[in-house]
Amino acid sequence: MLMYAEAQNEIGGPDSEIVNYVNLVRQRGAGKLINGTNIYTLDVVTGGSGYTTVPTVTVSGGGAATQATATASILNGRVNAITVITPGSFYTGTPTITIAGTTGTGATAKATMSTPTDADLLPAQTADKDAFRLTLIDERSRELCYEGLRRGDLIRWGIFVERMKNSASVATLRYIAAFKYASRPGDNISEKHNLLPIPLSEISLNKLLTQNPGWL
Repeated sequence: MLMYAEAQNEIGGPDSEIVNYVNLVRQRGAGKLINGTNIYTLDVVTGGSGYTTVPTVTVSGGGAATQATATASILNGRVNAITVITPGSFYTGTPTITIAGTTGTGATAKATMSTPTDADLLPAQTADKDAFRLTLIDERSRELCYEGLRRGDLIRWGIFVERMKNSASVATLRYIAAFKYASRPGDNISEKHNLLPIPLSEISLNKLLTQNPGWL
């Protein structure tokens, strides 16, 4: 879908069809197609008082296919935060949040729900051909980050050397003290790396071949 969206964008710019394809990829990546509407956060409304042990957080109702689970933390006798462990799935309404423990009382919380369209692209990301191209460059870095395609993508976009040099600068700034080697892949990149060298065995067999620039 990302390949199709990119090709169509280069032909005529973004339209509703290819924007929807990218949104479907993003929704799947965010788990929205799998889980539907689920819980994004559980926010403490009132912290209560007298909690000396962590209370139990129970999520119920809301028409869920599976209920969310969560855990609380306390500070100075009050519930100060709730962390969602699993977000649940396919809620049709807002669930009830119950906070109960052997000590303390009065803590309440509310759920903020997450829907499939939360992952959709923003208007600025699909405003025109150039904006959508940058969006796709960014999206492919996440969706295909373990597929071994990034170098080829960057080369065909004509930004391989630029991006590698930028990553080297970031690595130098972040790791200059302990991990100076982190910047070396980017430091050592040059325009010649947009092409592979032709093997010497091939050149020796065909005298009409000339080596790619920079590999002499």
